[in-house]
Amino acid sequence: MDAFVSALNAHIESKGLIGEYIVHNFDDFGPSLVAEKNYNVGDVVVSETALYITTDDIMGSFESGSSLDQLCQLFKVTADTLECTAEIVKSIEGLGEHSVATDKVVQLRDWISAFSLNGYSLSGSNKTGLFVIASKVAHSCAPNVATITSAEHDRLVFTAMKPIAKGDLIFSSYLAGAKLAYPTRVRQEFIRHKYYFDCRCPRCRAVDDLRALKCGVCDTGTVWLDSLAGVWTCGAGGPCDATGCCGATFSGAKADDELYTDVEEQAEEQLRVFDDVGGQCDAAGQRVLMGTAESVFTLEKYLPLQHWTVPFMKRVVVEGLLRSGRGLTDIDRDRFVVDLARWARYYLAPHSPVSAACLLHTYTKCLFGLLPVDVSTQASAPAVPDHELPTVSVSAAPVREQQAQEVLHIMRFLFPFYEIQYGAQDADVVEWRSRVGL
Repeated sequence: MDAFVSALNAHIESKGLIGEYIVHNFDDFGPSLVAEKNYNVGDVVVSETALYITTDDIMGSFESGSSLDQLCQLFKVTADTLECTAEIVKSIEGLGEHSVATDKVVQLRDWISAFSLNGYSLSGSNKTGLFVIASKVAHSCAPNVATITSAEHDRLVFTAMKPIAKGDLIFSSYLAGAKLAYPTRVRQEFIRHKYYFDCRCPRCRAVDDLRALKCGVCDTGTVWLDSLAGVWTCGAGGPCDATGCCGATFSGAKADDELYTDVEEQAEEQLRVFDDVGGQCDAAGQRVLMGTAESVFTLEKYLPLQHWTVPFMKRVVVEGLLRSGRGLTDIDRDRFVVDLARWARYYLAPHSPVSAACLLHTYTKCLFGLLPVDVSTQASAPAVPDHELPTVSVSAAPVREQQAQEVLHIMRFLFPFYEIQYGAQDADVVEWRSRVGL
């Protein structure tokens, strides 16, 4: 392993990048890229052209590839972990028609494994690229860089979306977009199934901040799950220690008896039902959509916005409404959309502000309609701690005016991260900037 790390650092040095980053070996992450200087939000951290490219025709890509020995040296994966996985076995079993020599099967396995586990899809194409340096950026469920790819130039760029200090690990994420808003157990199941490892990133070892339940003792506090210990605690140890929490703890049968875990199960089942119909707007899809809308109104009484099923079900309803034109009154639609904006800003953005901004863009048609008439006179957004919703006083101003102010503040906060992902000249970026008066 030391020789492998040395070879990677020699490659970095050959590119004139010493002082930008270096590879170290870590027990939890393996050989991983570490910053050698400070990076600010918006700084390019890594910019690299693909060493190899494959398309949907991975067999053809394999046969036309050059210097396979070099490929295997740079992207060797653990054979005893991957050689018997279903996807790899299926790929190898289908080689008969291609008359691939037996001695190439191992090389082909490494080729497929490298692209499956370390490859990056190139935006707007059917191409996947392998990158020497980028392949050594560790995964985290709370990444500090955004991934931007270009099929036109076979290029990948990692851009800082959080401040990165010298000595910090550089983290991207194998989870895209809203998947980063899944609770810990769902994220880990997804990663284990698709990438064959157990995620041990700092977020997965912390309190699960997207699976909050109402306390079954005081009924006013919020309980948070310590995923490693398997213990729920009211208030203490959660992302925000709100007043009114009693500090009660729950685990095992007590958690099942005294917390709203049955409601949680119902919400997750409703989401699965919607996934089964594919989100279609036919008669069956409409029935599920209306059932989901009714479920949301019920579940809101038991599950807070911090519980992942609530915003995900609101997404189902709002996006179904946008497609079909049916499902909610205008008042409820606006309330749902504002809730989704708050969720993106205060609960998803602390982990991935670029993902939060891109998710918010789905609802810009509705959100633009909620903005103040004259945004040029509006002050900048107040500082609000992550995971803490701003206090809204109904008596201070009409609800519609308060909605407008909060939407403006959220959209101004998230705009720079949308710009990071798509560039200053993108038409949607230009419109967003104009609409919020930046």
